[in-house]
Amino acid sequence: MNSRYGRFDAVLLAVLMVLAILGQAPVWAEEDVLPSDQEVVGGPVVSQPACGSDMSGGGSSCGGSVGGGSSCGDSSCGGAVCGGSSCGGSSCGGGSCGGGGCGITSEDLDRFFTNLTGFIQRVINLVRNIIQEIRNIFSGNGGGSSNNGGDVVNVPPPGNTGGGTTTVANPPTDSGSTPGSTTPGSTTPGGDQTVQNPPGQPPADPPTSGNTAVGQVEFINFPASKNLSNSTWGPLLTDIENHLPSSYGTQYRDQSPSTHAHETTHGINSHIRNYLNKTGRKANGFYVGNNRAVVLIEPNLRKSAAVPFVPNSLRGSRFNLYLLGMGAWDDTPLYIFDEWVAYTNGALVAVDQAKRGLWRQGWTDGVYGALEFTAYSFALAMAVAQRDPQYFAKYPQFKAFMAFQAKRAMDAFRAGRNLKEFKYDKQETFSRNLVSGSDSAPMRDFIKKNWGEGFWNEVFLGQAPAAQARAPLKK
Repeated sequence: MNSRYGRFDAVLLAVLMVLAILGQAPVWAEEDVLPSDQEVVGGPVVSQPACGSDMSGGGSSCGGSVGGGSSCGDSSCGGAVCGGSSCGGSSCGGGSCGGGGCGITSEDLDRFFTNLTGFIQRVINLVRNIIQEIRNIFSGNGGGSSNNGGDVVNVPPPGNTGGGTTTVANPPTDSGSTPGSTTPGSTTPGGDQTVQNPPGQPPADPPTSGNTAVGQVEFINFPASKNLSNSTWGPLLTDIENHLPSSYGTQYRDQSPSTHAHETTHGINSHIRNYLNKTGRKANGFYVGNNRAVVLIEPNLRKSAAVPFVPNSLRGSRFNLYLLGMGAWDDTPLYIFDEWVAYTNGALVAVDQAKRGLWRQGWTDGVYGALEFTAYSFALAMAVAQRDPQYFAKYPQFKAFMAFQAKRAMDAFRAGRNLKEFKYDKQETFSRNLVSGSDSAPMRDFIKKNWGEGFWNEVFLGQAPAAQARAPLKK
């Protein structure tokens, strides 16, 4: 920490942590209760868990009668004792509520710790950004932000603890082996040098040549605002770091290059949606490398609407945290895309570093997140098609961006899946489930219907584009 601000930051941090906890506690407490429009046709309700094994009790709702002054079942079945004493003069469902106990379940604990993780991360990011804003004011850089299309969003979506990837000495296996100890890298988050010409430029993404039937993405030119270089970064991480405006400081840097890329991408995305949104509507923004920014209008649904469209076989390690959790972002469905882009940029950097001999982090699941969020993003698209059909049918930027970003993500996954630094049996199982699992067939059919069979074969199966038929030469 800068010595000029060290003592000030320490005192301010302590005060703000207390204020932030007091201020955020009501939000945290309310996150378990989603708005009434979370009931999704054809899928489970994303809200409070059912009371016991069934919402009903004795043929009527477990709360149709009042017991102990509050209904037993209209709220979570821990709000009143159900079974120990009768509900409305008779036992609820013949005894215990729904035929089972009404105490704390494993789902309750999972939800509690998921919300706790998100809450802590939001507090940390809030404090970081307040300190940065104060520094900006003192240094004359100004502060604040604006969003031309919706709510002001200063804090980028929080990543999971550890920045999105797990770093261990040896990869865990499906058989339940215990990961080894964390292997710290030799790279320091600082140490960058200002140079006239950054070494190397990131390679351009190859176009998707399959039949996407969606047209081209509308990019916004978003040039680099810095000119930094570090011998341990490589061209991809250099590109990402130099597109984060200097006013954000170094808060997103990390010992892990992929985490550095992931978290910095969140910072850039936040800047894009706050400053480059000219749509007049609430929108989100994404940085996809090579001076390219994308702005997408938010569809009219909630993030949690995607949950029922994720089959059980595709509910990976990040599903609980990002799809079931992160309730503060439930009114921002393209938050899923924000993570999709961040995990993809992190994966591309990880693969680039490994191939250049710069990777010093040991084993990580560095490309799994890009694959996992590809499935979650198409689940969101399925929800959009059902809940906001006009948006899905008449806003081509959405489907065009999905085609472009899916290729980036799946190319990153394939490039790293067999490298020793990133091999992981769980991601191979996930990949098989995606391309051939019985419960994921509706997702595959949806992709082929809306993006084409050629797109599926090229992007998801890794097949070379079919050669175009040539007309015979005239003699």
